[in-house]
Amino acid sequence: MALHQEIAFETDICNHLAQHGWLYGAPGAEGDASGYDTARALYPADLLTWVQQTQPQAWEVLAKNHGAAAPAMLLDRLRRALDERGTLEVLRVGIDLLGLKSPLRLAQFKPALAMNPDLQARYGANRLRVVRQWPRSRPITTPPSWPG
Repeated sequence: MALHQEIAFETDICNHLAQHGWLYGAPGAEGDASGYDTARALYPADLLTWVQQTQPQAWEVLAKNHGAAAPAMLLDRLRRALDERGTLEVLRVGIDLLGLKSPLRLAQFKPALAMNPDLQARYGANRLRVVRQWPRSRPITTPPSWPG
């Protein structure tokens, strides 16, 4: 048996990040890699929670305009924006959606001053998640057998 294994290193990284505020679900637990959308390369629950918590009026407009299809529309639109413009620009600028007066924000950078409680609350609502690596050849619904 090898003295050093990548799985132990990966476990340590995931646990360390979880202890420092990152969202992490151990394999088989809520929030694990099974919630990751491989086709879109996104974690849908995090995006939807962020938008609903930080921009409830925008979410209401999207839900009114798209009904039950609002989550899928938002995920698809975000994936397209990431492909076309890149992650950093999308995080900085947001995405334009029909019916919204301003771009939908996808992150809140730390405010320079702590004078605006709304910005502070949005900054606190940022969702950072670590997801264990997942073999692309295995369907996401079938968890790998991780060592104990």
